[in-house]
Amino acid sequence: MVLLGLADTSVIARLYGIVAAMDDTERAEIQSILRFFGKNRERDVLVGGLKHNNRHVRRKTAAMLGQVAGGEVTGVLLRALENPDPGVRETAARILARKGDPATIPPIASLLFDVHRPVRATAMAALADIQTGVSPHLRSLYRTVDANRRVHIVEALGVINDPPAREILVAALADADAGVRRHAADVIGGIGGGFTGPLLPLLSDPDADVRAAAGRALDAIRYPGDEDRRIRDAATALCQKGIFFFLGRQHDRAIALYEEALVLDPACDMAWSLKGLVLGDLGSHAEALECFSRAYALHPSKAHARHLAEALCSLDRHEEAISRFDEALHCDPADPELWIGKGRAYCGTGRFDQAVRCFEQARELDPDDPRPARLARAARERAASFPRSGHRAASR
Repeated sequence: MVLLGLADTSVIARLYGIVAAMDDTERAEIQSILRFFGKNRERDVLVGGLKHNNRHVRRKTAAMLGQVAGGEVTGVLLRALENPDPGVRETAARILARKGDPATIPPIASLLFDVHRPVRATAMAALADIQTGVSPHLRSLYRTVDANRRVHIVEALGVINDPPAREILVAALADADAGVRRHAADVIGGIGGGFTGPLLPLLSDPDADVRAAAGRALDAIRYPGDEDRRIRDAATALCQKGIFFFLGRQHDRAIALYEEALVLDPACDMAWSLKGLVLGDLGSHAEALECFSRAYALHPSKAHARHLAEALCSLDRHEEAISRFDEALHCDPADPELWIGKGRAYCGTGRFDQAVRCFEQARELDPDDPRPARLARAARERAASFPRSGHRAASR
């Protein structure tokens, strides 16, 4: 059976060219799709790839679709927005956004209600890329969905932030649901000026959380002679916007926003830390370490100490990482993630007995998490193997 006309030999030829340009690892991940190419050209090989049981194959297939032009491919990408794999849904939304077709707005907008936050963030970033026609569609959608979904639309409007989006946000301040009103006030506070009038009535809202959100937003908008505060808040708003692009896997755009924040406020520890997270996600661990070091020097918090420790582990500097985990644990000894991180750092030095103690501590703090028990068992097994192996991990 031929699906969506993808048995066209020119399409398959273009796909052959894409696969030929892959490196060995990518080619290995996609081998099952290559088998389709050779054995059955009457089958929609790409739809087969999107349904494959290996997530790497599914996601690579979605990425390949972005390199093949044609309406039939757009049709497959639209179907991919409903794929059970959230990674496929994210990839399909990003590719469709690059095509800039207004017809793709409704299906992409449906991902604003996805159960996976990274998929929702990708949808917000994708809609912001398309822009033309997005806000009118969201206005119509806003009128037909429940309060929980209206909250997600409000978040998206803050990322899009064009004049029609701002009009809808003003209307959301008068929503019948207190949760929507509160989110609208918080989003407006991140955007900045021009909303003082619509926010003022919320200071007497019957809901205390709404009143508090309105107060925060007004504080962010009114800068009575406090230029330093204006700069700090503007940098923070850029960081918050960058988070959506980071969650949407648009690393370049996220880094650009964090760097813009640092131009405004070089002492913004949040921007340094978030930039480090993006660089670490890209595998640039040395650069990430520099960012985390700057963030920690500006504000020695638990979060910055943890990020610094994890970056050190990625660079096999486990002894230094242990010291940073200790600093974070001094702030919060009841955080199981810190004990897990410290245990992994001990594993990197070959001190498995101490690693096991850390994992056991994490298990006591969070008995429902299966990871500490699994990590402790693996550490014991590695410790038992050392007398036979004749060497220690620390010497590797």
